Amino acid sequence: MISYFDTSVLFPALIESHELHEPSKALRQKALKEGPVGTTTMHAYAEMYNNLTRSTKHKVHLSP
Repeated sequence: MISYFDTSVLFPALIESHELHEPSKALRQKALKEGPVGTTTMHAYAEMYNNLTRSTKHKVHLSP
């Protein structure tokens, strides 16, 4: 099975302080158990980069 993930799942799955961390993490883990393929788009990667390299309310800031 191929699972598609966008920023609305990927970002919370990575950020423990995010209010949707646990459900997002559970979805990602379920997909990994059910099949070997997880996918996303370049747009989602760009959104993740944007969210991870700017100050957010979750106090995540990675240098570009």
